Amino acid sequence: MAGIYFHIPFFFKKCYYCDFISFPNIEKQNEYTQCLIKEIQLRKEILKTKEWSTIFFGGGTPSLLSLHNLGKIIDELALYIDFNKIKEFTIEVNPKTLTLEKLQFYKANNINRISLGLQTFNLRELKVIGRIHTPQDAIETVQIAKGQGFDRISVDLIYGLPFQTLETLMASLETACSLGINHISFYGLQVEENTPLEKMIISKELTIPNDEMQENLYLSGVEYLIKKGFKQYEVSNFALGNNIALHNYNYWLYKDYLGFGVSSYSKLANKRFANTDNIDEYCYKLKGNNLPIKEVEILTYEEMEFEQKMLSLRTARGLKLDGVKNYDIVPELIHNGLAYINGDRLKLTAKGYLISNEIINKLC
Repeated sequence: MAGIYFHIPFFFKKCYYCDFISFPNIEKQNEYTQCLIKEIQLRKEILKTKEWSTIFFGGGTPSLLSLHNLGKIIDELALYIDFNKIKEFTIEVNPKTLTLEKLQFYKANNINRISLGLQTFNLRELKVIGRIHTPQDAIETVQIAKGQGFDRISVDLIYGLPFQTLETLMASLETACSLGINHISFYGLQVEENTPLEKMIISKELTIPNDEMQENLYLSGVEYLIKKGFKQYEVSNFALGNNIALHNYNYWLYKDYLGFGVSSYSKLANKRFANTDNIDEYCYKLKGNNLPIKEVEILTYEEMEFEQKMLSLRTARGLKLDGVKNYDIVPELIHNGLAYINGDRLKLTAKGYLISNEIINKLC
């Protein structure tokens, strides 16, 4: 199982917390599309020699892509891979940039999963983080997508937002569940350096919940989703039935992935490489028939072993006990409600997930 990722870096309005590589100059999308096509062509031998199972268009806001440009990318990719073997084809969308015409085009072009970056169903919380849609926009988008036959719809929700309370968080989760959504990504707010959100917090224009409140928000959200029948299969991801995000799960299983576009990352066997995060450099190199790689890393066996263990502990699969290097701390983890043993595997609890990085460093 291997995945293909396309980074579409354009946005209509950048959220105040976002530090992803993205650009407001939507008019560059025609040029950028041609460069993506050139990158596909330069990587055609890799594309032809591996069996791919997932495709993911992320961003930025991929739903800003014109249907003409999206169609050109898909058509070029189809020259080198077998779409009949693609199990999951996801596109990230924003409610304000999605239309019925786009949904119909997605459906006709093998896209079978929609990922909605909603973050919250609370209007005040949406405004304070700079989102351009309203709760009603989000609800209507889900309903229209379902009406067009999309039965795999994921939404992103964030806990720890400014002004968020336990009541407003639970109301957002309740709304999501009432819409018949079968996958929820439930992330903690990250205050990244040099973002507008960080500046507003430093100036005390905004405050966010303290660590204790954030822990309560996360654990309460997890408890609610599990009661609603969702399975927590990774630190931040919950699915009804078999509706896990196959593309992301591919990462957590430490499988190969190939990234296209500015700032995208790839891992093939023990080789990891990244594209430049400068869009002008990205286009310049490709126009000269050169790959836009900025760095390459050859992973050692020890590094790969550690990363595999780390990713296993972030999922419901857990880590095989014979892979635990420091077993002395396991009883303490279990006593403190941070982990438990199931068969021959050590698994983290929801409380353990909150400090998973600390636990992983001690165990592995």
